[in-house]
Amino acid sequence: MDISQLLGSEMGTNITGMIAGKLGLDEGQASSAVSMALPAIMGSLSQHASTAEGAQALTDHLSSNVSNGGFDNLESLMGGGDSHSGFLSQVMGGKADMLQQAVGQHAGIDSGTAGQVMQMLAPVVMQHLGQQQSSGAADGIGGILSGIMSQGASASPDKMSMISQLLDRNHDGSAMDDVLGMGKSLLGGLM
Repeated sequence: MDISQLLGSEMGTNITGMIAGKLGLDEGQASSAVSMALPAIMGSLSQHASTAEGAQALTDHLSSNVSNGGFDNLESLMGGGDSHSGFLSQVMGGKADMLQQAVGQHAGIDSGTAGQVMQMLAPVVMQHLGQQQSSGAADGIGGILSGIMSQGASASPDKMSMISQLLDRNHDGSAMDDVLGMGKSLLGGLM
């Protein structure tokens, strides 16, 4: 199951509900925030894993920080993501604030709350990637991320182009336009 199928399932509804309840958002805001945060997280990880050093760092992080419990205790998983959130912040680097602002603007929430949404989603994404990695994917984490994006692109042809534009791939000096366009299209494909 790819990450978009995971979030489009009953578990995805539970994740969105937990985010809404914990952060005081309505379901629409939480859904919009998730639809923007997910491609920001996946795009950042994919970009990071495109180098040998980045792929190794992600592999090492997943190996030492992903629980064996899977998604059995979703609330605990989403509440215990400090190591994943810290790693994601390092991956995003100086673009984290801009991405949080884009998520917030799209969902009608402040960027601080958007950052909390991303922190809550980080362990879910990392758990999913960790499970994929432990299943013995021959291509390593780069292949896993590529596969997830390819599966998502099959479900929604715009998804691959949206992810490739993430983090200002067009070098126009602003990632905001890329992320906002991606989130609007991805909402229909994920939820």
